[in-house]
Amino acid sequence: MTIALSRLLSYDVWANREILDSIPKRNTPSRSLRWMAHIVSAELLWICRIQGKQSPLPVWPDLSPEECAKHLA
Repeated sequence: MTIALSRLLSYDVWANREILDSIPKRNTPSRSLRWMAHIVSAELLWICRIQGKQSPLPVWPDLSPEECAKHLA
Protein backbone atom coordinates (compact mmCIF):
# COMPACT_ATOMS: atom_id res chain seq x y z
CA MET A 1 0.00 0.00 0.00
CA THR A 2 1.38 3.41 -0.85
CA ILE A 3 2.01 5.99 1.84
CA ALA A 4 -0.60 8.29 0.30
CA LEU A 5 -3.28 5.59 0.35
CA SER A 6 -2.39 4.65 3.91
CA ARG A 7 -2.68 8.29 5.00
CA LEU A 8 -5.99 8.67 3.21
CA LEU A 9 -7.44 5.57 4.88
CA SER A 10 -6.16 6.69 8.29
CA TYR A 11 -7.81 10.06 7.77
CA ASP A 12 -11.07 8.37 6.76
CA VAL A 13 -11.09 6.26 9.94
CA TRP A 14 -10.36 9.34 12.06
CA ALA A 15 -13.03 11.46 10.35
CA ASN A 16 -15.71 8.77 10.64
CA ARG A 17 -15.00 8.38 14.37
CA GLU A 18 -15.10 12.13 14.91
CA ILE A 19 -18.44 12.43 13.12
CA LEU A 20 -19.90 9.47 14.96
CA ASP A 21 -18.73 10.88 18.30
CA SER A 22 -20.48 14.17 17.49
CA ILE A 23 -23.84 12.45 16.93
CA PRO A 24 -25.79 12.32 20.19
CA LYS A 25 -26.63 8.83 21.44
CA ARG A 26 -30.13 9.94 22.43
CA ASN A 27 -32.53 11.98 20.35
CA THR A 28 -30.26 11.61 17.38
CA PRO A 29 -31.35 13.73 14.42
CA SER A 30 -32.66 11.12 12.00
CA ARG A 31 -31.12 12.78 8.96
CA SER A 32 -27.64 12.84 10.53
CA LEU A 33 -27.84 9.21 11.59
CA ARG A 34 -29.22 8.15 8.21
CA TRP A 35 -26.25 9.74 6.42
CA MET A 36 -23.74 8.25 8.87
CA ALA A 37 -25.29 4.79 8.42
CA HIS A 38 -25.07 5.24 4.64
CA ILE A 39 -21.38 6.20 4.84
CA VAL A 40 -20.65 3.17 7.02
CA SER A 41 -22.55 0.87 4.68
CA ALA A 42 -21.00 2.28 1.49
CA GLU A 43 -17.49 1.87 2.87
CA LEU A 44 -18.26 -1.68 3.95
CA LEU A 45 -19.69 -2.37 0.48
CA TRP A 46 -16.41 -1.32 -1.18
CA ILE A 47 -14.32 -3.37 1.25
CA CYS A 48 -16.50 -6.42 0.49
CA ARG A 49 -16.23 -5.82 -3.27
CA ILE A 50 -12.43 -5.69 -3.01
CA GLN A 51 -12.50 -8.97 -1.08
CA GLY A 52 -14.94 -10.57 -3.54
CA LYS A 53 -17.65 -10.90 -0.91
CA GLN A 54 -21.23 -9.71 -0.63
CA SER A 55 -21.93 -6.87 1.78
CA PRO A 56 -24.06 -7.79 4.80
CA LEU A 57 -25.76 -4.37 4.79
CA PRO A 58 -28.02 -2.57 2.33
CA VAL A 59 -26.68 0.72 0.98
CA TRP A 60 -29.18 2.73 3.07
CA PRO A 61 -29.47 0.76 6.33
CA ASP A 62 -31.28 1.83 9.49
CA LEU A 63 -28.50 1.71 12.08
CA SER A 64 -28.21 3.06 15.60
CA PRO A 65 -25.12 5.05 16.59
CA GLU A 66 -23.90 1.92 18.40
CA GLU A 67 -24.37 -0.23 15.28
CA CYS A 68 -22.50 2.35 13.19
CA ALA A 69 -19.61 2.24 15.65
CA LYS A 70 -19.58 -1.57 15.56
CA HIS A 71 -19.33 -1.63 11.76
CA LEU A 72 -16.66 1.08 11.73
CA ALA A 73 -14.53 -0.96 14.11
